[in-house]
Amino acid sequence: MNKKINERQRERKERFRSLVDNTTDWLCESDNDIVYTYVSQKIKALLGYEPEEVIGKTLFCFMPTEERKRFKRYFQHIIKCGKPFVELESIMLHKDGRLVTLEISGVPFFYTEGQFQGYRCIGYDITNR
Repeated sequence: MNKKINERQRERKERFRSLVDNTTDWLCESDNDIVYTYVSQKIKALLGYEPEEVIGKTLFCFMPTEERKRFKRYFQHIIKCGKPFVELESIMLHKDGRLVTLEISGVPFFYTEGQFQGYRCIGYDITNR
């Protein structure tokens, strides 16, 4: 019985991983300091980085200076309120130095006690728009 349960859980994890890795959108999760704790493989196609190069860094690490200042001011309010955000446009730096415009939406998630834990986000490239 235990073996069957473990096998089903493994199969569900594999289906989920396949879905995440094959979507056209970038999925990520951050902690309450907006430090990435998870990024999907799509980050490689969007910004040229391996997921391991992004985890442990903030969103702001991948922005040009002026964009970082603009976005931080706006985003700090969102974080304080722990609110969802929809279709925020952000200019990011590709690993090769070119600019990429992403549209990002996110929902907050909370600890059982109701304390803000971080965001789960989805983003995609709108540079050519």
